[in-house]
Amino acid sequence: MRIFRMLIECLTPLHCGGGEEDPLQDQPVSRDAFGLWRIPGSSLAGALRSLSERIDSALTATMFGEREAGGQRPSLIWCEDALLLDWDGETALAKKLAGRPVAIPLGPFVRDHVALDLQTGSAVRGGKFDAEIVPPGARFLISLRCDGWNRQLACEEKAHFDRLCALLNSGALDLGGKTANGYGRYRCLEAQYRELNLENPQDMEMWLNLTTGAMLKPGEGRDLPLGANAAEMGGQGLHGHVDLELVCDAPILIGGGDPGTGRARPSEADLVFALSPWLDYENGRLDWRPVLPGSAIKGVLRHAAYNILRDRGLDAQRSRARLDSLFGHIGNEANGEGQRGKLVVEDCPLPARSTSQFIQHVALDRFTGGAREGALFSEEPYWLPDLEIPLRLQVREANAAEAGLIFQTLLDLGDGLLSIGSGGNRGNGRLKARAGAGAREFLGTLRGDLAWNAEPVLHGDPAGRLENLRFLARQWDAAMEAWQ
Repeated sequence: MRIFRMLIECLTPLHCGGGEEDPLQDQPVSRDAFGLWRIPGSSLAGALRSLSERIDSALTATMFGEREAGGQRPSLIWCEDALLLDWDGETALAKKLAGRPVAIPLGPFVRDHVALDLQTGSAVRGGKFDAEIVPPGARFLISLRCDGWNRQLACEEKAHFDRLCALLNSGALDLGGKTANGYGRYRCLEAQYRELNLENPQDMEMWLNLTTGAMLKPGEGRDLPLGANAAEMGGQGLHGHVDLELVCDAPILIGGGDPGTGRARPSEADLVFALSPWLDYENGRLDWRPVLPGSAIKGVLRHAAYNILRDRGLDAQRSRARLDSLFGHIGNEANGEGQRGKLVVEDCPLPARSTSQFIQHVALDRFTGGAREGALFSEEPYWLPDLEIPLRLQVREANAAEAGLIFQTLLDLGDGLLSIGSGGNRGNGRLKARAGAGAREFLGTLRGDLAWNAEPVLHGDPAGRLENLRFLARQWDAAMEAWQ
């Protein structure tokens, strides 16, 4: 038997759905009987199986089980529920079972969303919904094991589980739902990988008395190495991540989180930049921080990509089908089974502000040109001079045409043609490349670990990166023409 345990810290919001129905929330997260957040073992098993399929689909059936004509083949991999840690590092469940108080705040923390109309880029009527999140910074204990039941594990089974554990340790697993919006990213704080031989009476006794709900103690099993090379996994098509150097010279106004100002005074403005919760384990407190939500950026990119497809001659139905393939969709009778998105947009944390900007507006009567009665409103956007926006996008095995569409959309973003959040018609949320950078310079500033059919794209100096993209652009553009 091989046992893997890992302490993780969420880098972005986490949403594991399946919570009890709540009349105040559209999508509650999963909680246990004590109301504690959890990552269900079934969610971990499903995500781990998807990861395994990308490595070796044939061996996956052996490792995770399947139905056979003569019966069933059980899974060799066991995934326990991931347990929330309290401020002191002890699992909150263990404290609850012992009758001790849990100090960490459990919300609910809700992030609002709104669906955008692809043609107009404005909010869809009735398209507003909310989703409960587990805040970034939350820490969980993950525990897996691989057991051959009544036999020893084969060498290829051990090697496959070794690689899965190395990938988990490197942060390669997508946790929960809404991963195309950047949810479910994490980093490993501590990992243990050990082995027990249950044919040995001493190991069997150790297994029966094994530590539960915590990291393993010294001497519980024999240490196994987590190979660094096992964590490397490429992909076909366009795969990896790209970092964009953007700036914003205008106010940004995005809802979707707490409308207050954290521990400071409540805002008196009608419209405010919503803050996102963050669990600070180092200081044992809940913080509220300004964040550009990945979902807000993704919606704008999807709208821009739709316009590009329509400009290239595709009708509305075919354009939507291409976007569903790239951005993902929920399965229904019209488009069949659901598909996860190939373009992932992560949340972008923003620096804290020392002061706030309070801006008043008044709606004008279009006939008289005077102020309309009762139409005075105010807003408190996020606004810093020469604000840098370090945006990261992840791409998962996009084909040639999709790769071309991604880069054409990024060029529109770098040219300042796209606005994030509300008030774009009055200059809010205008992102663009650094001042004075054109398309050529913008593409030369791209960074990241991005590969086309496992060959690096963004390597070398800016001139080399630009030459690589220019060469690939011909191939990608030809593939987009085939969509006609």
